[in-house]
Amino acid sequence: MKRLTSSQLQRLVEHKYKSCGTSLLDPVLQIYWRWLVTCMPLWLAPNLITFIGLLINLIATLCVVYYDPNMVGKAPNWVFLSCALSVFIYQSLDAIDGKQARRTKTNNQLGELFDHGCDAVSNILLIPCCGGAAALNEQPNLFLALMAIQLCLFYCYHWLNYVVGELRFNWIDVTEAQWLIIIVEIVSFVCGVDVWTIVAFGKFELRQLLLIGVIVSGLLTLGRCLVTIMGGGEGKNGSSVAMSCITRSPMPHADITMLAPLAAISNIYFNFLVSEYLLFSLLTVFVLVDLVISSILDCREISSHLRVNVFTIPRPAE
Repeated sequence: MKRLTSSQLQRLVEHKYKSCGTSLLDPVLQIYWRWLVTCMPLWLAPNLITFIGLLINLIATLCVVYYDPNMVGKAPNWVFLSCALSVFIYQSLDAIDGKQARRTKTNNQLGELFDHGCDAVSNILLIPCCGGAAALNEQPNLFLALMAIQLCLFYCYHWLNYVVGELRFNWIDVTEAQWLIIIVEIVSFVCGVDVWTIVAFGKFELRQLLLIGVIVSGLLTLGRCLVTIMGGGEGKNGSSVAMSCITRSPMPHADITMLAPLAAISNIYFNFLVSEYLLFSLLTVFVLVDLVISSILDCREISSHLRVNVFTIPRPAE
């Protein structure tokens, strides 16, 4: 089953990764990342490094979902520490996969797409991790706004990449956001979730101030992205997911996973006799199955076209 046209595959081969800018923490962490990649064996494939980090992040998130599905701070304290460690490990491995690719001379377009795909999944996993640590679901309106901005930012970063031809990083970016989550997790582990209910400046809880600060920062970054998108480049509005960016092609407007939010909204509006918990569980499984199948098909097709392996590095000829 072919998912990409011959012209898309050709443009994929011609694609070159470009990025510019650096965040505040990147120069300091680069020292650690450059050392860390030297600890990796040369037989370890870059995509496998990324995938291992994602699996660790997934396991920590499942612990949060198991102990605190409503994200109201009911999980044991050790769960917060595990989340902090998982985010740190994921960030570290995600930062060195490209270095490992250059080190082993296996950098290719599939690696970039695989990295962005894992980042997209990790972007979702960070929501319950951070939400459970500070009981953010006790502030539903602010938490909803934060999630919406987080997802929009990830989309717009790739939209910006599609339009201008390179990823652009700001002073406050993904690295800083991940370290903020790590700090929140550690504070909750040491002091307990109740620390975020302390009132400051007369009437605001610390978690409210945390949410407001992140939302304002996110809106400013989102605004800068949209100004650049609308003011320059040659991209097509809306065609900015990683696959469309790498193949320089429009993103299909119809997607089967759109049935999930449609079913959820319909169930609420028409008050169907379906348990909301059961419906959301089924929709989650449906979306995950579609994601896994489409990811496998894309990786197989691209790896076959590029003649590269996804999780292994070929042995050099003797």
